[in-house]
Amino acid sequence: MSPPADRRARLLEAVYRTWGEPAGWMPVAGDLITGIKVRRTSEEDVPVEFGSHSRAVVERVVLRVRAAEVPRPAKGDRIEILDDGQVVGAYIITDRPLKVRFGMEWRFEVEVTD
Repeated sequence: MSPPADRRARLLEAVYRTWGEPAGWMPVAGDLITGIKVRRTSEEDVPVEFGSHSRAVVERVVLRVRAAEVPRPAKGDRIEILDDGQVVGAYIITDRPLKVRFGMEWRFEVEVTD
């Protein structure tokens, strides 16, 4: 890697070490991935249009994961946030994952599941 790419990788590693949450990843097709970290954020007050006269304000949950840990996330994959081996939150990917941060990170919206 080039020096700028090395710096970006080190910074991203520090971000996940500080704010990342341990998780398990269950792809729709494939094997369980464990030992990863995800970052969870929410975007509040996002207006959603339901037609010409219908509108609602919703909270969207956004997860991010490093591309090095999960090479191909897909719509329908399940992510479980863990705390001492116990599941504290479970999500399903609801949209198409997008690569961000110079292709080093995936970003996608999720919905809470049981």
